[in-house]
Amino acid sequence: MAQIRPYQGGDFEAVAHICRVTLPDSLSCSPGAVKVAPYVWAHQFTHLSPSTCFVLDDGTGKAVGYVVGTPSIPDFVASYPSFISTILSRDIPKPEGPRRSWSIPKGEENAGQVDPQCLAQMAYDGRWLVWENREGLVSEYGATLHIDLEEKWRADGWGKKLVEEYVKAVRASWEATGGPGEGGGRGVHVIIGGENGKVVGFYERCGFKLLEGGEKEGTIWMGRKL
Repeated sequence: MAQIRPYQGGDFEAVAHICRVTLPDSLSCSPGAVKVAPYVWAHQFTHLSPSTCFVLDDGTGKAVGYVVGTPSIPDFVASYPSFISTILSRDIPKPEGPRRSWSIPKGEENAGQVDPQCLAQMAYDGRWLVWENREGLVSEYGATLHIDLEEKWRADGWGKKLVEEYVKAVRASWEATGGPGEGGGRGVHVIIGGENGKVVGFYERCGFKLLEGGEKEGTIWMGRKL
């Protein structure tokens, strides 16, 4: 019988697989982006904040969905070097040179596609990844999450159940630590890719509301006060 359970170290590859097979078209068309994606949106959370990471187990021990996140972006950024030294540097070479743009520029091979080098640079820079240019958002909603489920498991309310399990863990963390850290507000936010607006309704059903600001970077911001 399927069940939600805490993330375990043995779920590492399953989480990576789920992240990759649920990528939007703009990322799934690039082998380089597919390779790096779990190191941008999943593995740092399971390494730095396992207590707020959960998987949907299909009943055989296999993870077929997950919610990962942090209860405190300020604390997450402060501890980020641990992820780099333990996980990231082992699997993804550190890119050299100045910051790349999200899309490969004209004149370069695969121009217009998402730049895997930019993704790798983001993976190596925790502040850029989750805080930079979002200081106002974080000051109101200091926690963040990512959720993905394999397509056949998107029914029966599993997504909402995963979100609520995460919210419960965030509240427990805040109670134990005194809050979401300096610079973080008592709420949780999600960043949705502009091409993935179809999921807005799901988050609204989970208690999130649309926020201003994401349009500046081509994304959708949503938040929920806790």
